[in-house]
Formats: sequence, structure tokens, C-alpha cells
Amino acid sequence: MSTAANSIAARLVAADLITTSESTTSTTYTDLATTGPTVTATCSAGVIVAIYCNQSSTANAAWMSYELSGASSDVANDNRAVQLTSTAGQHVGAVIYHGVGSILVAGVTTFQAKYRISTSGTATFSSRRMLVIPL
Repeated sequence: MSTAANSIAARLVAADLITTSESTTSTTYTDLATTGPTVTATCSAGVIVAIYCNQSSTANAAWMSYELSGASSDVANDNRAVQLTSTAGQHVGAVIYHGVGSILVAGVTTFQAKYRISTSGTATFSSRRMLVIPL
């Protein structure tokens, strides 16, 4: 990416992985015992966020989303989540683009995964991954 004529600004891809299997009974987005994954990136024109995990639930939908904090801030929500309704563990992932001007502003932003279950029950998450590609 260029910052001016004959000038280049590096954009670093950042990723985080948590392999621990952990559960929640929360129907609102929350942290698991091991918080994250969490990635901090410097964004200017936009960002691509990829999330992935193995999910299962006792009877209801399990959701993984992420919140933004720092230069940009927004709570975790279903519009940028992966959701699975299965009592057996299944792998699920998504790639989400945010352009500057939506919820994203230029600057250093931290992306942190959050988790929930749709109604009563227990959701379990493992192999939780996040990748952030600043544009």
C-alpha cells in the first residue's frame, strides 16, 4: 500500500489460534475462559477478517462473532458471526470484509472473538482461529 509518491507502507497480516475446548451457557456474546482469539491490526482502507472454529451445542445454535475496540469500536453481533446448529462438533468459518466508513475507521483496531448460544443449553468451541488482513 502506498502512503505517497514513491512510498510504501507495509500492512501486516495478523492471526491468533486457541486450541482449548471451552463452553458457554450465555445467550449474549461473552468471552470463554481463554479469551480470544484476539488480533490487533492497523487499518486504513479496510480489513478482511476470517474466523473459524469447531462448534457444538447441547440442543441449540452456537455462535462465534467478534467485537472491535480501539480506533474502531462495535460489539459482537450476528451479522458477522458463524453459526451452527448441531450437537456433534462441526467446523465452520466465515470471511468478512469491512470498508472504512462502515464500522471501521482508520487506525489501530483490536478484533476479539466472542461466543454465545441461541437459547438455553451449552455451546462448546475449540480450534478457534482469527485472521485479519488490513487493506
